[in-house]
Amino acid sequence: MFRLTATGISTANGMYITGAFSGQSNWTLLPMTNLGNNLFTYTKKMALADSVAYYYLNGNVWTARETVPSAYATWYTTDRGYKIKAGN
Repeated sequence: MFRLTATGISTANGMYITGAFSGQSNWTLLPMTNLGNNLFTYTKKMALADSVAYYYLNGNVWTARETVPSAYATWYTTDRGYKIKAGN
């Protein structure tokens, strides 16, 4: 599950996530669920040992892409990323 607190930015156009996990050869913009209080989630089943780049957008257009802070831009120096450990 991805959880995002969108404090201090406009969420009028919704919040979206995209990444290699979208199942497409080209990344797809996926809407996140608004839980209220600037909290958004997106749930996706992921495989063990999976590792993927992703980022958030505050709208359903490519130009609404976030600028990922360098401390979190672990993929391509521009994207967030995760790695799920294998095993228990």
